[in-house]
Amino acid sequence: MDQLAKNLPDYIFMPVGNATLFSGVCKGLIEFRNARLLQSMPKLVAVQSKRCDPLIRAYRSGRRVRYVQPRTEADAIAVGYPTFGFEGLEAIRKSGGSAVAVGEDDIKNAVMALEKFKVYAELGGGTGFAGFLRYCKAHAWVMRGKRVVVVVTGNNEGMFRAKT
Repeated sequence: MDQLAKNLPDYIFMPVGNATLFSGVCKGLIEFRNARLLQSMPKLVAVQSKRCDPLIRAYRSGRRVRYVQPRTEADAIAVGYPTFGFEGLEAIRKSGGSAVAVGEDDIKNAVMALEKFKVYAELGGGTGFAGFLRYCKAHAWVMRGKRVVVVVTGNNEGMFRAKT
């Protein structure tokens, strides 16, 4: 909030495992809005691997979060039953956000793309960027001119190096 001052993002993309960070960011934004320090709420977009996407399945089906067997290489977000799954769903709804599932290759390609900018992330940490790229492809007309923050977590430089 301090860094962005009056140029707050329209969207915030985040990798989701237990949904702790995701729901916490929403809680903080709501507190800022209630304190009248924020005029509009950024849309929060949860990003998970297609091979471990319990929050996304619940969001799409309109049902509660159910266990999904983790099969993703992105071990930091390989959470079959998110501890804060309910709160994660509420964060999507309260922010008017969305949820995006990405493939394993999407995640690896996103991590390699980040490296070109000297941003080093492990697979789970780069998943938010993979979701941003996928969302932009599907919703280019919506994203044009929007301010976006992509949360990149898990800086394990050298842990993953994909072959180019």
